[in-house]
Amino acid sequence: MKTYDFGSFKIHELNGHIQKIYLAEYPEKLLLMDGASKSDISIIKNLITKELNKPLHQLKLVAVSHMHPDHCGAVNQLRKLTDVKTSAHTNADLWYSGLRGRLQHIIDLSFTWFVILKTGKKLKSTFHPRKIKPDFPLLGGEELPFFTDWQVIHCPGHTSHDLLLYHKQMKILYAADLILKINTKILLPFPVTLPNLMNESLEKLKNLDIETIFSAHGGIIEKFDKNQLFSNLQLLLNKKQTGFFKYAVFFTRFSNCVKRHKL
Repeated sequence: MKTYDFGSFKIHELNGHIQKIYLAEYPEKLLLMDGASKSDISIIKNLITKELNKPLHQLKLVAVSHMHPDHCGAVNQLRKLTDVKTSAHTNADLWYSGLRGRLQHIIDLSFTWFVILKTGKKLKSTFHPRKIKPDFPLLGGEELPFFTDWQVIHCPGHTSHDLLLYHKQMKILYAADLILKINTKILLPFPVTLPNLMNESLEKLKNLDIETIFSAHGGIIEKFDKNQLFSNLQLLLNKKQTGFFKYAVFFTRFSNCVKRHKL
């Protein structure tokens, strides 16, 4: 576990089954900064009760960034353990709705299993319900419930409903899947289902005062030129996919949400 101390709160970083897990610790409350994977339940529970020696009821909110299995998969299990509340985009539950959504759900679960096998990790269940019914449906621009020092930023592109977390005072961005760090490279996620909206999202982030980025895949990003970082990512939008990704991208755009945005 890595811990980053920002004075009024700490952010604990752990390796989840597929992605990084970030837990923000305040004196009397805890914020899970994304919905993690179903297979991460024991890791989250151990962090809170053993590592931090806190009761589970101090976990006040799970802020779901988007509906992919490694970002919303732990929600329902956590609800069974405690009375934690959840936030997500108001349209998050539309992502896997309808027949096209059911198909996209199966495909996304398959991609998740592919990633697990490719990284040499043990295959565990990542199946999760297609809807999470968030307690706090958000549009972006709001203060985060229970944690008003954090602002919610709607940054579609990876999906139609990505919500990032921004701490203006500490100049922190939780970027979820919008920005990846692979070794020393800063990359876009796969897939980018809505390239035009992704470009707008990156432009929006240029206007924020950011010094620290927490990525769900790659960890912390520091000491960077903000404008250059986001401009480089915008250039990558024009780069054609090759190899496996060239053909796999076809299977990432079945959700009706993608279809609506393209009309």
